[in-house]
Amino acid sequence: MRPAAVSSTSSPRDVVSRAIAAQLATSGSDHVFLDATMIDSFAQVECDRLEQVAEAVEAGASLVLCDNLTPDEVRRSVEFVRGHPRGAAGAVLVEASGNITLDTVADYAVRADVISSGALTHSAPALDIGLDLL
Repeated sequence: MRPAAVSSTSSPRDVVSRAIAAQLATSGSDHVFLDATMIDSFAQVECDRLEQVAEAVEAGASLVLCDNLTPDEVRRSVEFVRGHPRGAAGAVLVEASGNITLDTVADYAVRADVISSGALTHSAPALDIGLDLL
């Protein structure tokens, strides 16, 4: 699949929406898997301090990943992004990630555009399967 092109007027939501639509149209499936190779020129910046959020937005990030920030720090990050001209225009998504559990996800849900939690996979039991020849 060709990457979805990003123009100067494309918001991250537009780019991802186009990539999803293209994947659905070509796969015939009702679900999709997207990875970074399907989106051209989409800059994601991981920030673990509030100062880095401002730097990332000013530098042209398409997605600011707030890693291991508290719900209040994520709220402040979102407020900064939405108050910035690029963020107000919908050109920057905010993702909350790191130490988010099923118990705390609601604290982040009203703030960030995207929430990532490893809690689902961290708690899954491992199954060790060996294929030894006798």
